[in-house]
Amino acid sequence: MDNRNNRANKNQTNQRERMIRRLKRQRQRQLIRRALLCIFTVIIALVVFNLGKLIKSAVSPSDTKKTEATKTEMELQQKAQDASKEEVQTVPKPGEIAIPAPVAYLREDAIAVLSAREAENKEYTAIVENAAAYPDNLLVDLANNQEMLEFVQGYPQEAKSLDKIKLTAEEIASPCPLFQQWDQRWGYQPYGEDNIAISGCGPTTLSMAIVGLTHNADATPAQVAEFATANGYYTEGYGSSWDLIIEGAGAYGLTTEELSRDEGLMKEALDQGALIICSMDAGDFTTAGHFLVICGYGPDGFQINDSFCVYRSNQSWSFEQLHDQIGGMWTVR
Repeated sequence: MDNRNNRANKNQTNQRERMIRRLKRQRQRQLIRRALLCIFTVIIALVVFNLGKLIKSAVSPSDTKKTEATKTEMELQQKAQDASKEEVQTVPKPGEIAIPAPVAYLREDAIAVLSAREAENKEYTAIVENAAAYPDNLLVDLANNQEMLEFVQGYPQEAKSLDKIKLTAEEIASPCPLFQQWDQRWGYQPYGEDNIAISGCGPTTLSMAIVGLTHNADATPAQVAEFATANGYYTEGYGSSWDLIIEGAGAYGLTTEELSRDEGLMKEALDQGALIICSMDAGDFTTAGHFLVICGYGPDGFQINDSFCVYRSNQSWSFEQLHDQIGGMWTVR
């Protein structure tokens, strides 16, 4: 009996020992796995850290400076482009801004119009502040036509000798060149009570027809204005008379013929190579009287050269638009 109990106790002791050894082995394996996991995590962290340093070192300091310099240059170029756009918007070239029909402003009304423009365009500041230095008609003309801004800024200038006023090769070769009264080449030249810019639509218009038909380089608006003055074709208070067109063209080897206001006859004359000079009454082109040239026609209407306005010269005008404004009309050939 005692032997059996001893064996049983011994077996229990052995079982406990085996269990203890098994638990120790499991604990050791867990510790080993944790240690390996920690080592692996550290290795991964070191790899990622070193890889980041390698990528960062791939961009050299000189490359960084080049990138910054390029960025600065691009910013400067953009600022220059923005400034250029702003300048174009502030000071448009002739023909780039719509010009409405003229208004018979009084002097103070014209100055008020120019003062209002000053808020958007500082180019008007000096003119408004020194308005007393400008003739009434010049301020009124500028109020009606912003294309004259540069001319008025240059006022006054001394008249040039006629032989120094030159046309360009392109103008001489053109079948109907566009001349502006306020062109600085001749606009400051005296004509009547004012100058060609203010009251020289007649000589300027006849000059366009003469040069277009004969390509006479000497028939500048200044030369024709001199001719008109010398031959009594300018009337004080009224401007150029119709006789400047009717008779004056003959002095330059051309002939004129009165033309009735008939669309078919106008187109027929243009088809035959003639130009048409019109004396205009108050309306889209003038508040009192004005001359212009009709150079041709197309699907949208007649093409005109208005010596006062580039914008209106770039438009097509239907017969209906022109008909009631034409006071007199002549073919020149």
